[in-house]
Amino acid sequence: MNPFRKNVAIAIDGGGIRGVVITRALSHLEDHLGKPVRQIFQLTAGTSTGSIISAAISAGLTAKQMHKLESLQNSERAGKLSPTAVIDGRSWLSGNLYAAHL
Repeated sequence: MNPFRKNVAIAIDGGGIRGVVITRALSHLEDHLGKPVRQIFQLTAGTSTGSIISAAISAGLTAKQMHKLESLQNSERAGKLSPTAVIDGRSWLSGNLYAAHL
């Protein structure tokens, strides 16, 4: 497949639970294009939840990994996980949370 554009940017809106939808859509994009979102987008930006997803893309997480983390965060909000497991934003990017819940 020939690339449509050399440089591709993505801006991701916030909205809490909408992060699950966004990460699922990015996962489908990865499957369709056959490469991780880190290799698809050269510039990422976001607001609120979108900024966390944007940072995760920059950190090299795949969309499937982000989807799992986003789902875990929303489960925590519903009282299904320990509050400390997901609230520390650094855990998202350091890989500690990801490794602990896979």
